[in-house]
Amino acid sequence: KSGGGAHLWFISVIFLCYLVTPFLQKIKKRLIIVILILIAVGDGLCYLSHVGGMTILYTSVYIIGYYFRNKEKEITEVNAVAIIILSLIIRLVSMKYLDGTVIYDCLLVYLTHTALAIGLFSLSRKIFDLKSRSSIDWFDDISYFVYITHYMFMVGPLRTMGLTSNLLLNTIITVTLSFFSATLLQRIDRTVIMENIK
Repeated sequence: KSGGGAHLWFISVIFLCYLVTPFLQKIKKRLIIVILILIAVGDGLCYLSHVGGMTILYTSVYIIGYYFRNKEKEITEVNAVAIIILSLIIRLVSMKYLDGTVIYDCLLVYLTHTALAIGLFSLSRKIFDLKSRSSIDWFDDISYFVYITHYMFMVGPLRTMGLTSNLLLNTIITVTLSFFSATLLQRIDRTVIMENIK
């Protein structure tokens, strides 16, 4: 669970998301029902198979994103801030008292991650001027590489989140290393692509 390339577990989920996308386009009106069913099944399956349950839960995160992306009404700034604060409070409290339990690892982490993402993305759409896209384009370009590299600094032999007793310092170190390794991987990727084009 914590060695080697274990942090790349989510790539299989990404492939699964690609596979389900054509079906989502056909069941737009029933997406909420599908999402609720997947949450219930995924959470229940976690008691039997953690990997199987989390695969279903994280696939449902993609479907939630797909659902919100296609909604006409956007979340207001006030609601976005409320979602962010509530998600952080629930996450911190549950981490203190329920860490290591199935209900925390599967359901509460999943729900707070998803709600926090919805709140942050909704708020960022209001804050940033989308006509000035330089910073947004940069984050968009590097986000996949951050996604691939960040987790190895959170678990396993390269874990930095437990490096010191200071959570803020650990977070800064982890974020810095994640962006550094993501930038390096991005440059390698572009170099390989350019070589293949030649």
